[in-house]
Parts: sequence; C-alpha cells; structure tokens
Amino acid sequence: MYGRGPCSPLGATTIKPGWVDEQDLFKSIVFIFTDGNYSCDCNKRAFLARANQEDEPERDADICGDTILLKRLTAIRPDGSEVLLWEE
Repeated sequence: MYGRGPCSPLGATTIKPGWVDEQDLFKSIVFIFTDGNYSCDCNKRAFLARANQEDEPERDADICGDTILLKRLTAIRPDGSEVLLWEE
C-alpha cells in the first residue's frame, strides 16, 4: 500500500514509530549520529552549515570520512527541555 498507486492524504493512516519509548528513541539517535549514516563527515558538514545558517557544502566522496569528532549530543524536546544523550 505504501508508495503503490495513487493515494489521497485524506485516506492516510498513522504509522507507528520504530521505537517503544523516549529512551529507545534516544538510543536510536545516538546510534545514527555516532555509527550510522549521519556519522560521516559529509553529513556532519551539512548539519554544521545548517546550524550556522550557511549554505551546505558540495557533497564530495573524496572528502567523506570520519574525521569530524562529536563532543556532545543533546536532544531538545518539543517543550524546549534538553537531554544530554552522549558526551565524549
């Protein structure tokens, strides 16, 4: 059903999240930023540019690697409270 044929947003259904609670979500966030796809330098450069309201750098496979080190990873909840997820 998903991605097959025409679909009206009025007929859409809610898809359950892949995590069971907030702590499970936080574990997923830590993984994706430390070992997953967001851990590569290409993505880190894009995140840093967005955070500083700059243009994103060109994607270049030659400079993609794992040289930019994270010092801390913090989640910001919708209510504005912060949760320290990971720190070097």
